[in-house]
Amino acid sequence: MMLAADANKLDGCNGCILGVNADGYLVYSYALLCQKHMDDGMPMMEAVEFVDYNILGLGGRGVNWEIVFPLIDELPE
Repeated sequence: MMLAADANKLDGCNGCILGVNADGYLVYSYALLCQKHMDDGMPMMEAVEFVDYNILGLGGRGVNWEIVFPLIDELPE
């Protein structure tokens, strides 16, 4: 699948991309986004809050990526 010309991308989060959806937009893993910030030194709850506020908090305004949420037992400890 080709990436859409207007696809938005999260800087520094390439390792969190699961693939591309049918519209050509990136699909990210919520768990991998949290884990990436934990790997950068944030405690788990801080990483979750960061992702929730700074990425999910955009609420679709000006973004066109998708985020896939894991089952609760797939989240990092």
